[in-house]
Amino acid sequence: MSLCNNCVKFLKLNGFFSRKVSRNHVTSAIENDARSTGSDQYSSSSFQDIVEEIFTSGKRSRFIQHPQAPPRYYFEDHVRYVYPYVGVFQKSCSRENHGRSVCDVANDNLRNLSGRDVCYAILNGFIRVNRKKVELDHVMKFDQVLSFVWHHHEPGNLAVKPKLIYRDDEIYVIDKPPSIPIHPMGSSSGFNSLIRILRFEQQIEVNPLYRLDAPTSGLLILTFSSNAHRKYLKILATEKVEKTYLAEVMGDFPEGETIVDVPILLDLHTNIVMVDKVFGKSSKTRFKKLETRTETSLIECILETGRTHQIRVHLQYLGYPIKNDRVYSSKEIFGPNLAKGGDYQFLNESEILPALRKNEYDNSEKIAVINHYSDPEFQDHIEKNKYETNLDKKFKDCIICMAPMDPRYMHQKILHLHALRYRTKFFDFQTKPPFWA
Repeated sequence: MSLCNNCVKFLKLNGFFSRKVSRNHVTSAIENDARSTGSDQYSSSSFQDIVEEIFTSGKRSRFIQHPQAPPRYYFEDHVRYVYPYVGVFQKSCSRENHGRSVCDVANDNLRNLSGRDVCYAILNGFIRVNRKKVELDHVMKFDQVLSFVWHHHEPGNLAVKPKLIYRDDEIYVIDKPPSIPIHPMGSSSGFNSLIRILRFEQQIEVNPLYRLDAPTSGLLILTFSSNAHRKYLKILATEKVEKTYLAEVMGDFPEGETIVDVPILLDLHTNIVMVDKVFGKSSKTRFKKLETRTETSLIECILETGRTHQIRVHLQYLGYPIKNDRVYSSKEIFGPNLAKGGDYQFLNESEILPALRKNEYDNSEKIAVINHYSDPEFQDHIEKNKYETNLDKKFKDCIICMAPMDPRYMHQKILHLHALRYRTKFFDFQTKPPFWA
């Protein structure tokens, strides 16, 4: 039997390599592990019944036809949530994944689930191949379809409305609040992402010209049509664009202008970006200190290129990571020197996911963001959509419903990094500084 490392780890911890066991033995162990200190307030219905109906209905093809119902949002303690919903994720097996176990392929594609959750989903038929249940050691073949039916519990984000900067027939320019991802992420429908929130809360259909990380705030340009999208993408690609950001960093940043011109690369395995002078993509940022504070510095960042996490990684490279960056200022992940100068000898990949999943944030900062983006009309919307118990359905065989941690959680949602201004000869858009600046 060939199992992925996550499955092996869980089975060893529960003593399943010392005796002959069945699928039911392993499933029961995972359920008990999940609900060890959880709630017993579940629906009498079974999630497996819903999964079976989805997999057996519709046209008999490798793919499932499952129309997604519109989301239902609610607000609690200044946070926007989506009521849990049943969703479907599907993907054909690529040539690169041919010959790999279903566990490995599922873990690569369902990064918002733990290895234990993936193991549980396969054993219970929530993850299937060509609609059929498979064993943990099933070997994927080219063009087979991995289907995943899940009870999605999306993370919350701050209950705020983006500030409108400018709008015409082609573009929609906003000050994006921190905490909101722009696109859907992971295997969920991403109803708590910016483009979905604009669609379902404000009936605005737009596409972003570029992306900002979820905890990053600031200027974002979106377009209403494909023609406008092509037009403005061409401007950003061919014209000189001055992209100005603000950041608060740890330590006393040097005076004068500091230029970082080192290549960086996204590690697809860990999903973090690192300096890589061999295979990395060219990236250049100019920094200038604006203010010295007690333990931090306020700096201006001018992007010459626009790589993923570029400012965050370049500041880490200099030894002045952003003040509250859970990833790039984490000694648990990067060691005592925080990868200064591109030194990754102490990198601990096992600490990355726990850092991202920490359900901690400064409540005073949360209130400051709420006040900064306050909108009386949106406050009325919040009051009309408070939490209703009858809409929050729980299943006794949903591993997230069973978990002792409240599934209504927030990841890191406020980063002291803000897109302040984008200027070209065709446009000049700017936001107000964030509360921390």
